Amino acid sequence: MRWPRLLLTTAASLMALSCDDEGITDATARTPSLVIFPGGGEGQTAPVGTTLPLPLLVQVTEVAGPANGQVVNFVVTSGGGRVFAAVVLTGTPTTGPAAKQSGIAQNTWTLGPEAGSQTLEARLVDSRTGALLTVATFHATGVAGNANVIRVSAGDRQTAVAGTALGIAPAVIVADQAGNPIPNVEVTFLVGTGGGSITGPTQVTTSSSGIAVVGGWRVGTSTGPNTLLASSAGLVGSPVTFTAAATVGAASQLLHISGNGQDAALNGELADPMIVQVQDQHANGVPGVAVTFTVTTGGGNMSGITSVTTLTDQAGKASVGWTMGGSVGPNTLRATALGLSGSPVLFDATAFVPLYVANLDANSITVYRSDAAGNAAAIRTISGPSTGLNGPSGLVSDAAGRLYVSNINGHTITVYAANAAGNAAPIRTITGPATGIIRPYALLRDAAGQLYVGNFGTQSITVYAADAVGNATPVRSISGPATGLEGPVGFALGSGGRLHVTSFDHGSVRIFAETASGNASPIRVITGPNSGLNGPTGIALDASGQIYVANFTAQTITVHAADAEGDMAPLRTISGGSTLLSRPVGLARDAFGQIYVANYVGQSITVYQAGAFGNSSPIRVLSGGATGLTGPNWVTF
Repeated sequence: MRWPRLLLTTAASLMALSCDDEGITDATARTPSLVIFPGGGEGQTAPVGTTLPLPLLVQVTEVAGPANGQVVNFVVTSGGGRVFAAVVLTGTPTTGPAAKQSGIAQNTWTLGPEAGSQTLEARLVDSRTGALLTVATFHATGVAGNANVIRVSAGDRQTAVAGTALGIAPAVIVADQAGNPIPNVEVTFLVGTGGGSITGPTQVTTSSSGIAVVGGWRVGTSTGPNTLLASSAGLVGSPVTFTAAATVGAASQLLHISGNGQDAALNGELADPMIVQVQDQHANGVPGVAVTFTVTTGGGNMSGITSVTTLTDQAGKASVGWTMGGSVGPNTLRATALGLSGSPVLFDATAFVPLYVANLDANSITVYRSDAAGNAAAIRTISGPSTGLNGPSGLVSDAAGRLYVSNINGHTITVYAANAAGNAAPIRTITGPATGIIRPYALLRDAAGQLYVGNFGTQSITVYAADAVGNATPVRSISGPATGLEGPVGFALGSGGRLHVTSFDHGSVRIFAETASGNASPIRVITGPNSGLNGPTGIALDASGQIYVANFTAQTITVHAADAEGDMAPLRTISGGSTLLSRPVGLARDAFGQIYVANYVGQSITVYQAGAFGNSSPIRVLSGGATGLTGPNWVTF
């Protein structure tokens, strides 16, 4: 379009214009009128943000002077649009319907961004004073443009219990470039992540206000983030992503997770903790719920106590470590959470007798299940420079599971905590010149906890208080020519506290009174060619007092009557190739009468049934590289 010439200036300069050349000295002598020229752009409709197709035309009439040269201010009063020129002087347009008409002021109007009614005022002002004389008002309607953008309207960043519906249904708004809502646009809603679901149709058309809202959104049954996508092809911001957090519900059930069905040595701690989980109805872990663990059978404990209450962690789990009691057999632990389905949860475990072996050549103690067989690995091994082991030979355990070891090369007795393993340092050591310990071998603890040591180097027996440590002086000693001790390597206590001692070099079993001390003579001696004793080492007694002896040199096990004396023949003998005895040293009997023998040369533990005799085969053999047996010297439970 070619625009008519417009005279544009500032309000200040217009007020300085003079009309004297027209012969008018008082422009306000007669109030002029300002009217919208017919076809002058009133009542148009156009998209928001665009310029109206027709120019705005106003005409000054009934003026007392010339109609041209009058000052007209154009001011947008609603809608936020703009005009081409803020101030226009009236004059004759060169084209259009107002051609050859006087007093015309012409302008263009660009609509604002908001759809709906918009207004503009053309204001005629006094050119000398700037006073407002009259106003003509233009009206226009802005209509929304094309759909351009999609964005969240409501329902983002909510939280709900897993498996339930959110409180606010997700909604989007579709708008044009200026932000005006656009109706009748199709929006597709789809679940993104989290496994939730949508209520109602997935394709929704925007309303007259440009809003598309889904029927509802139910988050998934697992806790954590959920997403929902709203998309419409070609729109900026598509797809819109809604986020929600699914939270854990109320505690509903108590479940076992792990730790059941284990076994451990008497007074030993199970390898894995007992773990339960509190869950909501969708199997999500519920934190902060009190779970009580209680030992119900077996006499075990949890860090020294028999009942403990703990709160579940963020995953809804609660756990405890469990130490077995001192009796062989089943142990039971109960986990309880009040009011929950599945409560109580029961854990079962089995306490077994541990078999301890002193490995003289490896400077180690290996621990096995008492029923171990074949090439079974040790369940624990004590070995390393911190242990103080130096030629471990004899060993004995107490009721608390502490282990006492005689070190023939180190001239020490080392004591280890229950369940000690690896390079564990001893909790006590007995050593020093006052102890009289020289090449200790045999070990024994009596009912009062006193420790008996057979000293191979001095042919003596020294006895120490239960709590002896360091350079402790023995409470009594048995030594001297009357004792007949020659290589005391094995001990056993009989009725009345009588001490049975194997004398390796003498080939005898010597029985001393309970209170024997100094150069005491034995009350009985078993020895002679008929006794079968030949390099006797390990010794054990059964409930009737019968005496079991391992004979290192003869490679036999001899069983003697409780009252045997002198050159009395044994009741029975285990010997022969089928026995697999190979330089037997240590010997022990379990509660079932089974006989365990440590074979120094055979690198094995052979086990015989109660009553075995002759060329009996062992009922099981522990042997092989995985066992860690290296010069096994002594066995005990």
